[in-house]
Amino acid sequence: MLGIAFNKRFPCVQATSFTQEQMELFASLQRSQAKKKLEVDADAVHQAEQVLYAFFAAMTQWEKYTDQTDFDAPDVRPKLQQIWQQYVSEKPRMGYRPLALSLSPEGTYATFRLVDAEQVSRNKLYIYAQDERINLDYRFCMKRVGEAWKIDAVQMRTDGWRRCGL
Repeated sequence: MLGIAFNKRFPCVQATSFTQEQMELFASLQRSQAKKKLEVDADAVHQAEQVLYAFFAAMTQWEKYTDQTDFDAPDVRPKLQQIWQQYVSEKPRMGYRPLALSLSPEGTYATFRLVDAEQVSRNKLYIYAQDERINLDYRFCMKRVGEAWKIDAVQMRTDGWRRCGL
């Protein structure tokens, strides 16, 4: 299996033949092969990961609060807007939060685990995450805005990387 990890045309379908550790190693090797060959700035990655973890915590707290109250409560939208201003870059996101409200009662990001990082440019990083609840891979595009890192986009890996909502 590891012999074909560097071939993009071979998707690996997990069966009982491979352990979880082997599958994680396979996915890691495929990610490494697909990355740009820029050296990763460890400080930048750490800062961006801290922003992402803080966003996950804030969104989980907001989702639990909204589930207990209601979408129509007067402070629901302002709280979400505040989270967006703090953690997400400014650009229109038609059909996605904060414009369209959606939530998961237990928290959309409660089971996300950050697994890898890729330096795209000096001011742009990809932080890879895995949703352990449904075993899906996500890629958060982090952009440096001034001296802070903000979430610019998120993609889900289904049949290649596809844009999805925050």
